[in-house]
Amino acid sequence: MERVTISFNKDIENINKKIDEYLIDKDIEISEELLKNRIFLNFNAVSDKIESEAEYYHTISNLVTDIIIHYYSKAIIGKEIFLKYKDFSRKDKILIIDIAYNMFIEEESFIKSKKSIYEEVLDYIVENNEIIIDGFIRFRLEKFKNNINHLIEKSIDEYFIEKEYKEFIKILQYFVDIQQPKLNTINIVVKDDDYKLFDDKNNLIEKDYYNDIISELANEGISNDDLLISTLIVIAPKKIIIHGKEKDKEKEIVEIIDGVFTNKVHYCLDCEICRKKKSIKKGK
Repeated sequence: MERVTISFNKDIENINKKIDEYLIDKDIEISEELLKNRIFLNFNAVSDKIESEAEYYHTISNLVTDIIIHYYSKAIIGKEIFLKYKDFSRKDKILIIDIAYNMFIEEESFIKSKKSIYEEVLDYIVENNEIIIDGFIRFRLEKFKNNINHLIEKSIDEYFIEKEYKEFIKILQYFVDIQQPKLNTINIVVKDDDYKLFDDKNNLIEKDYYNDIISELANEGISNDDLLISTLIVIAPKKIIIHGKEKDKEKEIVEIIDGVFTNKVHYCLDCEICRKKKSIKKGK
């Protein structure tokens, strides 16, 4: 089996650590040469131990793929955004880069990208037995670059959604700030898509309490979530305790409450009020 050489010029120390970890149980010997700020790693199979030539190239191609994904992909995303989207401020571009990179490393996107990169790396290494990683990225990986550009477009859409969400939260915070607190504490008991409110003495807050809120809202399209957030804004409690399951924290309405009331929100998973949720029936 022929020697394979890979070369790179960034994060040399970190990439070398990754290579050592990656090949710790592989029967491949490595020698290195350092030329200015570039390192050349020469890989040689231990012929009497490595199972096959296919395994040898598979191992090195997987290694190069992981290096590209973990040490180059965010820079690739950043370069595309800074070159193509000049209307955004530097701060906004950095936010979009983070959104795009987080999307990229999500499992589905990651698997597709890794497969695409691996196939191109493998073909190139088998044919050339040498790969300069930054040059390979610059002149190859067209499918990967197309995936990145598509991902950037999605990340920009997500950026605007997040921006609108933050503005929405600020507006709700403003309405809370101008209200006089009508109760010190509100307990919210969550079950499925329903909820009930209790005061600080564990008394049920009847829906008659916020009939005025209902009358001020349009009758069409009012959801339980709309009513809940409107009620909390009008009551403007000093403290909110949310009683439910751990997974309830991930509900959109709970995240909105947490965002609007910030350090006023507390969570409880087991108390007398929590146990009352068992009696909540949807629609009652």
